[in-house]
This record gives sequence, C-alpha cells and structure tokens, in this order.
Amino acid sequence: MRKIKNILFYSILVSFLYSCKVSEMVKIDDISMLNGRYYTKSIPHKEQQGEYQNHLLRLLNVIEDIRSSYYIDIDFQNNENLKISYPIYKNDTTLVETRHLQGKKRRKYWEVYFENESVNIPFIYGRVIKDRVRIGKNTKNQLLMEKFTN
Repeated sequence: MRKIKNILFYSILVSFLYSCKVSEMVKIDDISMLNGRYYTKSIPHKEQQGEYQNHLLRLLNVIEDIRSSYYIDIDFQNNENLKISYPIYKNDTTLVETRHLQGKKRRKYWEVYFENESVNIPFIYGRVIKDRVRIGKNTKNQLLMEKFTN
C-alpha cells in the first residue's frame, strides 16, 4: 500500500513539473518587438474543398480563402490592440484584408481569447470552452504562436 502511495505521489509531482508552462517564450519588455511581416505557407488538407491547415491565419481563426496568403503583417497598436493584415483572393482579385483583435499582454506573451465560456453546476454538470492564442518570441527571436482549444 505504501509503495502505491509513493508511486502515485511521485507521478503527480512529475506531472506538475511538466504541465502548462510557457517555457519556450522569452520575456517581452516592449510589445512592439513582435511587429513585422511574417511569411507563412499552407499545406493542402482537402484540396477538393479548398481547406488548408497549418497556416498562421488559421491560428487566428481566419476563415476566408487563404490560398493566396503567403504573409501576415502584425502591428500592435498598444498592449491590448493588435492589427493584422493579409492578402486574400476574392472575385478573381487579390485584396489586403485587415482585422483588429483585442487581447492582453502578459509577461512572456500577448494573449487573445476568441471564446471563453465556463458553465458549472457542482457535482451535476460542468463545461469549459476555451479558444485562445498566445503570441510571443522564442530564444532564437522567432515568432511563436500557441493555440489552445478544448
């Protein structure tokens, strides 16, 4: 019995050491250090339906036709407002689309919630829906975006 308790204790301890941390991101002193043009590419997932995955804009919940989007301009207005611009293909022409997102600057990243819902009735029902993105820089000064959904 004691051996089982020790194994359980150490497994819980190890899981706390390796869960839910932002280890790759470095501290951001000025949010404008994230401003710039970032190049991206998409990988066809279901070409018949025009679905593309692994694209920077999909992380930001952009649902337009992004086949022509090979870059994204990120411009932080302040610690709470982000402006993104990207090319899209509409009516046989390429246009530059602009979106504004509101979020919050944290110590190591900037975070935006697209959906944050929590419904709890203790012991009967519980549901948590979160859809968020964290934007930061890693130790190699590269853009790092983390998408969290459940």
